[in-house]
Amino acid sequence: MDVVSLGVSFRTTTDDKDRQDVVSISAATVANGVLDGAAIEAGNITWENNSDIGPFGLWFKGSFDSSTIDFTVSKNGEDGWDFQVTVYGIDKDGNRKTLVNAVGLRLDKNTKSSTLRLSA
Repeated sequence: MDVVSLGVSFRTTTDDKDRQDVVSISAATVANGVLDGAAIEAGNITWENNSDIGPFGLWFKGSFDSSTIDFTVSKNGEDGWDFQVTVYGIDKDGNRKTLVNAVGLRLDKNTKSSTLRLSA
């Protein structure tokens, strides 16, 4: 799928994201690195256990084959965060398709980021 933007939603499961922790999301192509405008940060709020937040939008300057994009979520801080993430692609005509639906993810003091390859 050729995408011009991504929508990203999180489900916090059994260990909340603490208020002081900042979550960053970004998208990069395998060949060319970080896509222009494709990064955001969210902090200063607790994401409670068993709660949903998003969607967050990442908009690109141009259109890219989703299968060439790596999506990264990272978090600062020492405390853990257990979550699921859903990433959907949006094409130039506004059509949507789920590209990642990852469950059982955890970021903590030992694991600061997780990178997922988007599907076609």
